[in-house]
Amino acid sequence: MWKLICANTFVMLRSKRLWIGAAALVVYDLGIVNFTISGLRGPGATGLEAQVFGFLGLAALLVPVVTVLFVNADYHDGTYRSKLSVGHSRAAVYLANLLVSALAGLFYFALHLLVALPVGYAGGGTFMLDPGELAVRMGASILVLLSLTAITVAVSMLMTHRAVTVVVIIMMALLLDGASLLENCLAQPPQVRDVTGTVEVVNEEGETVLRYVDREGRELKVSETEMVPNPYYIGEPLRTGLCLVNDLLPGGQIFHLMGLTQRQVPAWSVGLNAGAMALLSTALGLGLFRRKDLR
Repeated sequence: MWKLICANTFVMLRSKRLWIGAAALVVYDLGIVNFTISGLRGPGATGLEAQVFGFLGLAALLVPVVTVLFVNADYHDGTYRSKLSVGHSRAAVYLANLLVSALAGLFYFALHLLVALPVGYAGGGTFMLDPGELAVRMGASILVLLSLTAITVAVSMLMTHRAVTVVVIIMMALLLDGASLLENCLAQPPQVRDVTGTVEVVNEEGETVLRYVDREGRELKVSETEMVPNPYYIGEPLRTGLCLVNDLLPGGQIFHLMGLTQRQVPAWSVGLNAGAMALLSTALGLGLFRRKDLR
């Protein structure tokens, strides 16, 4: 298996796709950090966490695309049959592809940190999390990348058609969009104020604030409104089930680590779920690949 890993690593390093992805990542980092540099300090500062973990949104597309192009190329080059004919087992072939693809994801994460952190520090940014929590979130991010890679490798090893790249892109886009939709639904409160709508007004201090209005457009005071059940609130047991689904899938995990959800899920829990998904995807993918007809 060691020879397979070395050979795959050599192929990956020679791949133009890997370095095109790296160049795109550097351009993204320089652009996004400079764009958000004003938010790194002062009132309402987001800290460097937004820049560091914002990479996961891009990684959800970048890592799977590079992985599927790398893995699926072996089908069309006849490399899989050659590897098996010289005595390598299917498990060794599968795991070698998974390991090298995972290393590519780690390479992108390391490159992201090497670019984003110096620019962020130069702009006056600092981390707002304590070192322990930051380390846990970093570890969880690595496990999420591994989960993305494991899912992509499973799909790529089981589909021989070149259209698998499009399938993976659509799948990852659906994971992100689905996670966003679920989180928005789960963020609905159990009760809302019985008002027709809200309007933005400028108060005496020059600040823009929201005011409640009735059906005639008249402004209402908070004391004049009452709380009523929210028809869009998702109750139990469906709520628990949807939370579990979003916590287990990479899309939801990415939004948790990026801090884009109202539900507070500990980083260690996100990492645990990501690791479980990676193991499940690998076990399922490897089991099906053992039985796949490679002719």
